[in-house]
Order: sequence, then C-alpha cells, then structure tokens
Amino acid sequence: MAHAIDERFASLQIGSAKKESVKRLYSVSSDVLSFRRCQRQYGMYRLRRYRPAKTIQFFFGTVIHQTLDFAHEHYLGRLDGSTKGTVPTDIEIESYFVAAESSLRTRGIVPFNRAQRRSALYLLKRFNRYYGPRLYPRVQDTECRLQIDVGKFVLQGVVDVLLRSSSPTSGLGIWDYKGTEHPIGERMRSVMRDYELQMRIYSLLYSKKYGDEPEEAVLVFLNELKSDPPTQNEERRAFFRMKVDPEDREKALEEFTESVEQIERERIKDGIRWGPPSIEQVPERHTCDACDFRWGCSSAVTAYRYVPWIPRTI
Repeated sequence: MAHAIDERFASLQIGSAKKESVKRLYSVSSDVLSFRRCQRQYGMYRLRRYRPAKTIQFFFGTVIHQTLDFAHEHYLGRLDGSTKGTVPTDIEIESYFVAAESSLRTRGIVPFNRAQRRSALYLLKRFNRYYGPRLYPRVQDTECRLQIDVGKFVLQGVVDVLLRSSSPTSGLGIWDYKGTEHPIGERMRSVMRDYELQMRIYSLLYSKKYGDEPEEAVLVFLNELKSDPPTQNEERRAFFRMKVDPEDREKALEEFTESVEQIERERIKDGIRWGPPSIEQVPERHTCDACDFRWGCSSAVTAYRYVPWIPRTI
C-alpha cells in the first residue's frame, strides 16, 4: 500500500517557494527629508526606534500643526457646526493648543521648558488673529494625504492645507507650515533646498490625484512672525511662494527616489550601519544640538566642538 502511494506521487514536482516582496511606504517628510538632513539620526530614531531624550523640536512643530488644524476645522464647522464661518478667539486657540499638547504628552512628548511652550502658544495666537480672517475662508481641505506608486516603493505626503486662490478663476494652492524661521546661512542652504524639493513632490502627488496643476506652492515659516502685529519684512520672510513646473517635479522625484534607494541599501548592508555622516554632510547646529548621538559622532564633534560635560565630584 505504501509502495502504491509512493508511485502515485513520484512524478509530482514542487517548485521552490517564491519570496514575496511588499512595497514599503515612505513618507516625504518623516522618511526622505529626515534621511537627507542626517542619515544617522534617521536610522537611529526612525528605524531603530531609539527614543530621544529631548523632544522640543518635535513638540514645537507638531503642536503648531495640530493647533492650526483645529483652527481650520473650527472655521469649517467640523468640530461644532455653530462655529462655521468664525475665526477662533485667543481663548479658543489656547484650548485647542492644550488639547494638542495633551495628546503629545500621552506619547511622552513635552516642551523642554516653559518659555518654549509660551513661545509656541503666542505664535499661534498671532497667526490666527492676523491671518485667520484672510486664510481660513479659502481653506478647501486640511491634512490632505497624497501618495504615488513609484515602482519599488510608495511615496506618501501630507499637505497641511489646500487653499483656494484669491482669484475665482484660479485653482488650489498647496501650503505647508514650518514651525521654524526661514533657513539662512551656508549649512541651512541644503535645508531650504530640501523644503523646495518637498513642495515639488507635493505638487506632483497633487497632480496625480486630482489631474490638475496646483496654482501655487507656499512654505510658511511661522517663527518669522515675531512682532505683534508682524512687520512687512517678517511677512516677506515667512511666506515663501513657489511656481512649480513639471520638469522641476520630475527632477525632485529622481532625487527623492535616489534617497529611498540609499535607505534601502543601508537597511540590508552588512556590518556597521547608520554611522556618522561625512564632515561635508553634517546638518545645521540646532539639529545636532538636539541629537543624543552627537557625543559619539566624530563629524559633529569636529564641526561644533562638542565637549562632554563631566560632573564634579568631591
């Protein structure tokens, strides 16, 4: 009986198991921009998931984005129908700020000191008071998720605001809020260039989803608006408007694709991964100052002369 069973299956051939590949999803900001700013930080925090000791940079940017998103939803009447068409008051902005702050605290993300928290809150109140009446009525959508299949991976971006043009015959603009000052200086030049690449990618994602070209791409550097009310010079630095053509978008996609391929190569590389960057690739100082790995980063130590603090003992 056993011999008959063996003969029955003798001609059966089973091929080797096929290795299934799942396309990874890469975020324009959390993955590509972070990697381009500092490959080591990206690998340690994003992929190895080490938790940073200080989260002030992340707190400042995130609490501003979330509070402004509440303000947009307030005007659109999505939080409470009775607020539709009204700009939040200072008190309401503070309540939205506290809600966003509480959400971050549950994740262990807190401001480094009271001054940083107060600075973020005052900035939001000023922006809402002076620009809300002009901008909120033009908001078409917020936190708009866009993505494109690039072949080996999927690239995703989140546009802060889709804003209708002030002209009734024009289309939508894509706006992105930055909780920073306008990048200036030699080491900040690459940061600004990456922000421009980001907006070109967002423009590409927008056109793929809607089959139309965005009217404009605007970077808003909120921390430039320091005065109350903001001055004209501050406004010029704060609102950076771009015109994006198809050729620029394709070049930006090529650069981002190369960055993703570098990440993929680093993921599978044998031996030490996510080592210090070259001295030419060291990011601007405030990025290194917030990094827990700066003391062991030979390039950062060389660029910024970090000296380990050793407590005195008796």
